[in-house]
Amino acid sequence: SRWRVAGVGAEPIGIATLNRFAEHFAGTGFNPNAFLPCYGLAENTLAVSFAPHGVGGQVDCVDREALELEGRAVTPTDNSSATRTFVNCGGALPGHRIEVRDKVGKVLAERCVGRIFISGPSLMQGYFGDEESIKQIEETQWLDTGDLGYLFNGHLYITGRKKDLIIIRGRNIWPQDIEVVAETEPEVRPGDAIVFIVQNDGEPAVVMQIQCRILAQDRRDHLLRTLSAKIHSEFGLLPDINLVPPHSIPRTSSGKPARAEARKRFLSQMNAPREMLAAGSA
Repeated sequence: SRWRVAGVGAEPIGIATLNRFAEHFAGTGFNPNAFLPCYGLAENTLAVSFAPHGVGGQVDCVDREALELEGRAVTPTDNSSATRTFVNCGGALPGHRIEVRDKVGKVLAERCVGRIFISGPSLMQGYFGDEESIKQIEETQWLDTGDLGYLFNGHLYITGRKKDLIIIRGRNIWPQDIEVVAETEPEVRPGDAIVFIVQNDGEPAVVMQIQCRILAQDRRDHLLRTLSAKIHSEFGLLPDINLVPPHSIPRTSSGKPARAEARKRFLSQMNAPREMLAAGSA
């Protein structure tokens, strides 16, 4: 294969996905060292960091309990610990800076998860028509990306989006983790699951929607029971699992799951008058 550089970004990078791709195209001579994980966003037109070239997807395996309860990305203490794996997105491009900060804006030490801030010559002046954002960037020269992650040896590791983070009983759980567990079921294809949180009588509740192609009710019931048991075993959660038709999950223009829109639609259906729901299902 003549493919020398395969840039990977746009969403949290899963090493399992990279491995499956490399295995599938191994027969063509694809070299997994061509993978080049990176991080960027339109507000920085476009790249912020690139991993080292020629080494493929490098990963950091961390203790899941410390991550969820303490916000620390630390090496597991023993082989029995549950873990999370994050892909190295590299260091900041020349002239650019990356900081990870806490809720009050204090810069965090390495291996502490927080909000990712960026600064550099490629940073936008602000959002069109949003004078507050223009003033903020003009004064500070920094942008809160809305992403969460940590630094280790000066390299960036992305853990998820701040607005998507599920916080229940003091634990920080990323929706992608729950979706990955759902996709281990043969009936659930990659991209068929979406997870988001809603408020139920003032308490946070996790909702999972699964694009389902199964028609037989007994098989649908079996899938629901299996998913519920798996997620409870893995995360200690009992989400409200909904089987929805194919192509029901909203996506952004770049193909990412649109969690805010999915949440909005779900709440709209929940709040709709019963007569309207009955008429719609007739």
